[in-house]
Amino acid sequence: MLPTRSNPTKATRIGPKILILYSLPKVGKTEALVHLAQREDCLIVDSEQPHGTDTYETTAMKVDNMAQIMHIPKLIQEEGAKRVTAGKKGMDVFPYKFIAIDTLDAVEDMAEVSATAKYKESTIGKTYKGKSVLELPNGGGYYYLRNEVQEVIDTYAAVCPYLILIVHVKEKLISSKDGTEVKVNDISLTGKLSSIVCARADAIGYLYRTPKGELKVSFQTYDGAVMGARQKYLAGKDIPFSWETIYPDVFGEQNAQV
Repeated sequence: MLPTRSNPTKATRIGPKILILYSLPKVGKTEALVHLAQREDCLIVDSEQPHGTDTYETTAMKVDNMAQIMHIPKLIQEEGAKRVTAGKKGMDVFPYKFIAIDTLDAVEDMAEVSATAKYKESTIGKTYKGKSVLELPNGGGYYYLRNEVQEVIDTYAAVCPYLILIVHVKEKLISSKDGTEVKVNDISLTGKLSSIVCARADAIGYLYRTPKGELKVSFQTYDGAVMGARQKYLAGKDIPFSWETIYPDVFGEQNAQV
């Protein structure tokens, strides 16, 4: 039957399927992920150099290249297939409820290497002598880089209910309505990749610490700043950070801290 106003399609989740969290270095992104992994089945894919999870005992897999990054979803799929065979259904077929990629900008660096190798192996690029695909004229190489990163996001999103993308922050200058230039925070991805990844996300939060050291997250929307959320309970909020607030369907609304 076609859905109607009296018989609408039911919601299947509340929290963001893809969540982007970005901040300055050493704010506490990895520590927040470790806390999440202590409470729920969460796999941290640690792509940083040096690895941020080295000082934690947690559910993390450390990766140094794109081959390692893309091998992990295959292992998860194999485990998921075993669960289906054992009669598991719904959320129980997923080995991990959450997967967090920490960080996506480090994955982008690895993707440049793999995109270059794939281009040189292709028919069109077999005579290419450049060191990086990004050296292609007219910025043509960024297409291949974007495809690599998007493939990572698509592949991981398919093997878990909730995907968290951790990204570093960069400052950029924009012109305000009165003609002056102001600094705003942006996620540290290259060119169009930033807007493409943000368009895929349900919620984008900026993590920061107050002068008193309190960890907060902002989903407020400003011109030129990449923050916001489709979830009404997050949209426009600047709140103390807690996983309960972001994922009330997982942790229970009665525990939410808003």
